[in-house]
Amino acid sequence: MTSPEEVKKLRKDGWIVTDPSCNQLRKEIIKDEVYIFREDRISNPETKETFLFEEEIDYKDYDWFDLVEACTPFGYSHKQIDKWITEGEEIELMLECLFEMSY
Repeated sequence: MTSPEEVKKLRKDGWIVTDPSCNQLRKEIIKDEVYIFREDRISNPETKETFLFEEEIDYKDYDWFDLVEACTPFGYSHKQIDKWITEGEEIELMLECLFEMSY
């Protein structure tokens, strides 16, 4: 599990905490295009054992359908997601949804 000291160090290095409950952080690599996400994921629900899961996500690798499929389970509507894509908004949020849906 990522220690509070490590999270503090990562934040100083440009990482942004997106979900403190699982030490989820993101770092922008290329503005509005490529991000790295990381979080502590539970590998054994009985023992609460965790592992660090990290993934680089490139916005260009996903089409409209991929983004809608990743974001709708979190309660966002097709209309809302379409607006984000069309207007170039909430890219970080859409990529966070993709990250949370990946294994």
